[in-house]
Amino acid sequence: MIFNDWNMLRQNYEDGYNCLLNFDASMIKDGRYELQNGIYVNVDSYLTQSRESRRFEVHRNHIDIQYIVSGSELITIADVDGLIRETDYNAADDIIFYHNCFKGQDYYLTDGCFILIEAGLAHMPCISANGPRNVRKAVFKISV
Repeated sequence: MIFNDWNMLRQNYEDGYNCLLNFDASMIKDGRYELQNGIYVNVDSYLTQSRESRRFEVHRNHIDIQYIVSGSELITIADVDGLIRETDYNAADDIIFYHNCFKGQDYYLTDGCFILIEAGLAHMPCISANGPRNVRKAVFKISV
C-alpha cells in the first residue's frame, strides 16, 4: 500500500499506540468501542481453532493492532501474492478472505503481547498452538 501523507500515517500509528497503552479490557464487555480519531477496538473472547479450520483475511483501509488480553494463540502472516481469493471485497467490513494455503510466518502471542498488521497484509488469527485455548483479545482498527 502506498501512502502519500506521512504525517497523517504517523499520527494514526501514534493514536493507535496510545489507545493500546491506555486500554483496560478488564473494565469492558466484549464488543465494538469507538475510541478517538476514527480508531475503534473490537474486544472478543473465543476458543482458538485448528489451523485447518481457519482462513486468511486482508484489510484495505485499516491497520490492525491485535493485543492478547489473556490466553495464547498463533497468528500467521503471509504476503497476499499467491493466495487464492475466497470472497469478494466487503467494503462495509473492510475485509477479503483467502483460502488457507498453509504458508506464511507464525507468531506466537501470549498475555500482554501484540502484533501490528499493516493494511494489505494477509493474516490468519485465532489458531491453536497446543490445543484449543480460551483467548480474550482486543483488535484496534486504525484507518489509513
